[in-house]
Amino acid sequence: MKSINNFINEIKKWPLQKKRNFSLFLAILLTVLVIILNFALNAVWSEKKDDIPRKNAQFESMKNSFSEIFDQAGSALEQTFSSSTEIIEQIKLASTSSSTPQ
Repeated sequence: MKSINNFINEIKKWPLQKKRNFSLFLAILLTVLVIILNFALNAVWSEKKDDIPRKNAQFESMKNSFSEIFDQAGSALEQTFSSSTEIIEQIKLASTSSSTPQ
């Protein structure tokens, strides 16, 4: 903190033209730093924006894969249940036909 105060006191002792040059240099330096920071942030944010459609495409791909799996599983379950009801009906028929006297 002392060194900053010493630096400020030294600047106060400078002639007016030297102070103007220093403030102009400092303003240009800060402007360049802000521009560089802006470019860096824009680069990071544009990468994130570019990732969104790719991530959405991956999500859609997963969604389509799961829907295909569930469709196939649904048809397989439907076949299983229909064949099991046929088997039950055949068992019932066989048991009723065997229980009737011939």
